[in-house]
Amino acid sequence: MANPTSIVVEDSQARPTVKLDGLQAHVHVGYTDKAGSLTITSPAGKDVIYLSGQNASLTLGGESYRGILTILDANQKPVIYFDSANGDFILGNAGFHGSIRLKGAANDDRIVIDGTAAEVIAGGANKSGLVAVNTGAGLNSISLNGADGTARFIDTAAGYQIQIIPTQKKILIGSTQIPDFVFEDAYPLMPLRDVEKYIKSNRKLPDMPSSTQTEEQGLDLIGLSVLMLQKIEELTLHVIQLNRRIETLESNSMSPRSPDNSHAVINSK
Repeated sequence: MANPTSIVVEDSQARPTVKLDGLQAHVHVGYTDKAGSLTITSPAGKDVIYLSGQNASLTLGGESYRGILTILDANQKPVIYFDSANGDFILGNAGFHGSIRLKGAANDDRIVIDGTAAEVIAGGANKSGLVAVNTGAGLNSISLNGADGTARFIDTAAGYQIQIIPTQKKILIGSTQIPDFVFEDAYPLMPLRDVEKYIKSNRKLPDMPSSTQTEEQGLDLIGLSVLMLQKIEELTLHVIQLNRRIETLESNSMSPRSPDNSHAVINSK
C-alpha cells in the first residue's frame, strides 16, 4: 500500500484499546486503566498461551497442555529450550554450546556456566568468587570462598564445622574432643597381656575399626585420628609403667648384697 494504515479498536468511551500501526509495525493492546492481554487458545478452546499486561507475565501451557518455549538459530536449530513437562531448561544444541553469564555493572563476567568446558566460574575482574549452599533458615551449610580458597562445611544446628584452609595448609575440625581422659587416674588401662590376647583373637587393636568395617562403611578420618591419639596415650602409659619396672630392677641389681646372698648374678663368661 502506498500509505501506511492503522486499525484502531475503541471502547465504549472512544478510547483506543487495540491499535495496529502499519507505520511503526506496532501492535498495542490496552489503554490507561485497561490492561492489555493476548490469549491464544487450543483446539479444545483452552487458554494455552497468555500474555498479560496487568502483571507482565507470560504463561505457556495449562489445562492438560504442557508449556514449551523454543528459540531457534538462523538454521532453524533449537539453541534455547524450555519444557515444562519435565522441567528442562536447555541451552545449546546442534553444534552450539550452552552458557549462562551474569555480568557486573562494568559488563564484566562475574558468574559463568560454560557448557563447552563444563565449568562454573564465580568471580573475576578483581572480584573474588563465593559459592554458598544455604539451609532452610538461610544460613550457610557449605561455603567455597575464592578470596582465600577456604572451604567450609557447617552444621548450623550443632555449631560444628570443617574448614579446609589452603593458605595455612590446614584442615580444621571444630568441637572435637581429644581423649585426655586416658590420663585420668580412674582410666581402666588394659594390661599388655590382655592386649596381646585381644590382638591374637581379633587381629586388630581394641576399639579400632576392622578392615571389614572400613570396606563396608568407609574410613572415618576424624574418628580414626582421635582413636590413634588414644592408643598413643595408652602406649605412653604402658611405656611409663615398664620404665618404672626397669628402674626398680636396675636399682635392686646395684644395691649391696649380703655375704650369704644365694641369688648372686654369675657371669657366664
